[in-house]
Amino acid sequence: MPSRLRRLVAIIHQTPPPQSLAIKPFFLLAFPIALKTYEIVARTAARDEAAKAAAALRGRTFLYAPHKGVVVAYVSPDLGDHPVGHNAWFHVHKRFKPLVISLANDGSAVAADIQRRAGSNFVDAKGASALQLAELINGLDVDVLVTITGTTAGNQLATLAMRPAPVQIAYMGSHDTTGLKQIDFLISDPIATPPEFAPFVVEKLALLPASFFVNEYRQSRGEARNLALDAASQRRLHRAAMGCRADVVMCNFNQVRGWLLGAYVSSAF
Repeated sequence: MPSRLRRLVAIIHQTPPPQSLAIKPFFLLAFPIALKTYEIVARTAARDEAAKAAAALRGRTFLYAPHKGVVVAYVSPDLGDHPVGHNAWFHVHKRFKPLVISLANDGSAVAADIQRRAGSNFVDAKGASALQLAELINGLDVDVLVTITGTTAGNQLATLAMRPAPVQIAYMGSHDTTGLKQIDFLISDPIATPPEFAPFVVEKLALLPASFFVNEYRQSRGEARNLALDAASQRRLHRAAMGCRADVVMCNFNQVRGWLLGAYVSSAF
């Protein structure tokens, strides 16, 4: 372990524990650290967000009005040209009323398509504060609130700390604990979050059998599989034909940037 990383880990594990940490949980996923170390950082960050929530609420608590049916709301600032936006199948519920709550609009065709497909179930909450968002969610009688941001940029941990919905779930943003006790479940899979990780996860694990990145591409992008099969049949996907190295190829299908791709291609392994 590099010396600077060792020093950081020592600070995280010091007694008494630090009241606050500048480093954010999501960034630690890139480093070889113990699960307990990540849990401490996540809990510390979540405690900061919960303090913000308590200050905004000033002793208030949200009540849940009885109503017919089940309302499931998905909230994110990434419902555009982003991996989350490209997996935005949230409008397809048949048993529940789905709401898609968008916290930003990048002006992309993807964002416009999400809004079009969600129709009257699309809620524009751009610019809302944590408290305003919580009041909006509670006013919409949301039964199940799903944050698809995790601990990434623009997360809604302060809002979820206010408990605007009776059931709260973390999904898709990341596959590790948010550290926030007001989130009931973390949806993941046995590969990304093995069951033995449970002692280091604040939420209850809800593990999907294959992959937590579920999509409805078979319905909305049925041509993609045919294109892939066609390319494979013509051997255009062979690494040599693509100009890739013969030994190791590292791929990032998340947010590809030119400099990042260049680093992968030119690095000596």
